[in-house]
Amino acid sequence: MENSTTQTKKPFYKSAWFIILSILVAVILIAIIIFSAVTVGGGNKINWSELELGDKLPVPKKLNGEVLLDNSESLSLTMYKVSEKDFKDYVKECKNAGYTVDIAYESLSSMYEAFNDEGYNLYLSYYSSEESMRIDLTEPATAKMKEFEWPDNDLCSLLPTPKSNFGYFNSNSSNYLSVSIGNTTVEDYEDYVKACQDKGFNVDYYSSDNSFSAKNSNGYSLYVKYAGVNVMDITLNKPYEDTDSNNDDNNTSKPSTVEEKTEETQTPESDNNSSSNDNKLSKDFKEAMDSYEDFMDDYIDFMEKYQDSDGTDLSLLTEYTEYMNKYNQVCEDFKAWDSSDMNSAEAAYYLEVQTRVNQKLLNSLE
Repeated sequence: MENSTTQTKKPFYKSAWFIILSILVAVILIAIIIFSAVTVGGGNKINWSELELGDKLPVPKKLNGEVLLDNSESLSLTMYKVSEKDFKDYVKECKNAGYTVDIAYESLSSMYEAFNDEGYNLYLSYYSSEESMRIDLTEPATAKMKEFEWPDNDLCSLLPTPKSNFGYFNSNSSNYLSVSIGNTTVEDYEDYVKACQDKGFNVDYYSSDNSFSAKNSNGYSLYVKYAGVNVMDITLNKPYEDTDSNNDDNNTSKPSTVEEKTEETQTPESDNNSSSNDNKLSKDFKEAMDSYEDFMDDYIDFMEKYQDSDGTDLSLLTEYTEYMNKYNQVCEDFKAWDSSDMNSAEAAYYLEVQTRVNQKLLNSLE
């Protein structure tokens, strides 16, 4: 009689199909929440010739969609009723139009990012569950850049001074710093990341080939990305629990000192933007995006644990329950954010978080 090996059969709620299906449902629901939060109204036929940057891109075959952002600096669109073949065809058209510099995500069927020779940055993404395509195009980062001196304020002092002094401050306030640095090679970016780690940004860190995120011991959040075409993006966020006092009475001297110091050292480009509430991250928006990123981090960790298990670990069921509870919290956070528009600082942070999440998902598949 031949020996037989009896394998442990997984209960249905611990089977791969059940867990993956449940998680995918949660992820899709979150994508819908994010999608509905950053769009306005229903789909309409887009008049491509009226778009300010429309001449920089091929015209899609199907023009039913929403214009999310349309100015001389940025174009963001969501196109509806787009098949996977339509998306792939549009990617090919964009390549033929010259968007082949510093290509990213080319191996994925649902994302494509690249620059053209002028420095315009194109990001395409496809959502099969909604049959929609997102188009994001931004003008060359160097268009606004000029020589500057690294500011001597509280946030900037936490970071090493970049090697290049050619750049542009998108925002430079006491709570949020966003700057693009030109004339920066991949090697310069890597050296800067190491310098940031030496400066104390080594808590909860995450690193990929072209991006780095970490916190310091005081909870300040740093994100550095090699954006392509010799441009490096840097963003730094002050913990929100430390910023509420800035809106209280003037009993403490530190908040007012920080504000005065920031105003004195801002570059001309950042004066108009950072002094306005229209270019700051709202508390609800940042909490919603951070909650989403935490949720996705847990998703990746959970799936890695499941892949390493043999299906008999009962603790996975408990973790799955906790995971779904966190999903409910993500939903609540997005409900709390009741704005239908994103200002420039929020748009930048949205793309920053989504880029990190996409990269982590890619790495988890390796």
